[in-house]
Amino acid sequence: MKSYETARKMFDILEIAAWLMVGAGVLLTLSGPATVSQFAPSGAAMAAALPGIAVAFLGMLQVAIVQNARAGVDTAEYTQQMLQVARDQLEVSRRGFKLQKGAPAAGFTEALSTDRDADPPVEGPSYADTASTMESQSEAAAAIEQSTEEAEKERPVSFEHRGHQVYGAVDGYYYDGQRFDTSEKAVEFIDRKDPLLAQQAKDPSRNAV
Repeated sequence: MKSYETARKMFDILEIAAWLMVGAGVLLTLSGPATVSQFAPSGAAMAAALPGIAVAFLGMLQVAIVQNARAGVDTAEYTQQMLQVARDQLEVSRRGFKLQKGAPAAGFTEALSTDRDADPPVEGPSYADTASTMESQSEAAAAIEQSTEEAEKERPVSFEHRGHQVYGAVDGYYYDGQRFDTSEKAVEFIDRKDPLLAQQAKDPSRNAV
């Protein structure tokens, strides 16, 4: 890859000289009219500023030319780098093509047979298996329904005892926030709670009006 280091150094020197020329032109533009105005009229002072303006303009023009040339050098270096990258990629592609070309390629028939041997076909369930599965599901559903009906039959029933409501639930009987295992225990608790009811239970004659 070519190097443009010499051109870059020359451009640096030329740019410095161009900026010095611009500075000299500015100084000449400022100092010329001030010197001439002491010995000549105002029109001559304006004319004395023209050489400084011209020098500054030439210096700026030189700066622009140097920067343009430097951009050309940068473009040339970038182009070389891109070309080198493209050549490297081409070399890698050639090597890969040679390796692929040297390896034996399997035919379509061989690849197909290999796939068949590696992955045997999966057989679905037979009609007998499907029928047996459906029958098992039906029996399970019938058993669940039967157990639900038996649970409903065995569930305690709510009743009323001497004006007090006793509620039946799955786990027993409930009265006044308390649970009882049997209806007899609930009735006994109600009788103990209300002495008047207990006396009436012992002496049924008092119930008559």
